[in-house]
Amino acid sequence: MIADDLLNAMRYGSSMRLNLSSLGKFGLGLKTASTAMCRRLTVASRKADHDVAVAEWDLDHVAATNR
Repeated sequence: MIADDLLNAMRYGSSMRLNLSSLGKFGLGLKTASTAMCRRLTVASRKADHDVAVAEWDLDHVAATNR
C-alpha cells in the first residue's frame, strides 16, 4: 500500500473501499482484531517502486492524550 492507502486502512471506520472485492467492509477488522491482543499496532507496507509507509496505533498514547 502507498501511504494514503495505509492511513485509510488504519482509520477506524475507514472510507469506502475502492476495491469492492476486498475483505474489509466496515473498516474495523484490522484495528479491533489487533488491539484485542496488544496495546500497540504498527503496520509497515511497501508497494513496488514506492517508499515504505508506516502507521501506528498506540492505545496508551491515545489514553494519555485523548487524541
